[in-house]
Amino acid sequence: MIGTALGGTSDFYLKRFPDYFGNIPVFGGVYGTAEANFGVYSRLNEEGCILAIESGFYEFVPPDQWDVDQPKTLLPTEVKPGERYRILLTSYSGFYRYDIGDVVEVLGFYENTPIIVFRHRRGGLLSSTTEKTTEYHVVQAMRALQQEFGITLDDFCITLSAEEFPAHYLVNIELMQGQTLSDPQGFLQRFDDWLGEFNHQYAMVRRDAVPAPWLRLLAPGSFAIVRQRQLQRGTSDSQLKIPHLTEDRQFLEGLAVVQEFKMSGEPR
Repeated sequence: MIGTALGGTSDFYLKRFPDYFGNIPVFGGVYGTAEANFGVYSRLNEEGCILAIESGFYEFVPPDQWDVDQPKTLLPTEVKPGERYRILLTSYSGFYRYDIGDVVEVLGFYENTPIIVFRHRRGGLLSSTTEKTTEYHVVQAMRALQQEFGITLDDFCITLSAEEFPAHYLVNIELMQGQTLSDPQGFLQRFDDWLGEFNHQYAMVRRDAVPAPWLRLLAPGSFAIVRQRQLQRGTSDSQLKIPHLTEDRQFLEGLAVVQEFKMSGEPR
């Protein structure tokens, strides 16, 4: 089997595993951080893990409490499948109600213990107005697009345009070597559709508030440059993660844009 991180941005890369490893099963092992273990995987090829109730005491903060100074929390037995929560940790090594910034989704229960999956970091949101698009939303949209258009992306990152308000979503993609995108405007239209499927709030604000997204094809090797920048800033190679969505509008500054496309009918 292959032991690897599951959930979050890992989903985008897992799609490529069969090309390299065939049908070898994938196993998450442990959902853990430097602070503690949060979950233990019990099945192959499944992203959900069982809350590690013997590793600490866990509380869950529902979304309507995320911006409250003293939020009301839920116990593990009180959470609901399909809902997302910030997770707080009280550990045996001295952390007390520690918020690591992770947002998890509850998939169900193993007996009375929640089965959880990491979805994104708190603050890992993008909003042109109020739609709160997460990395999970855009990863799901990109997975659907790759399958629909029969292409493979080396990587991608969604940013916002710098000059407008409300801002355009900039869909920055780098194709794998040898790949071509025959219908870029169709790809962009379907990105808009798929993102609305996965983030209903985006679909709502796109009707009259958020302008149409733009597609930017980046030059080969662009995300290798991004990785090198991250390493030069001091990020450990073992902890390096390329964000698939960022509010930093300068994050991809200096990278070569081969072509830029707007929605069909939008002024260029």
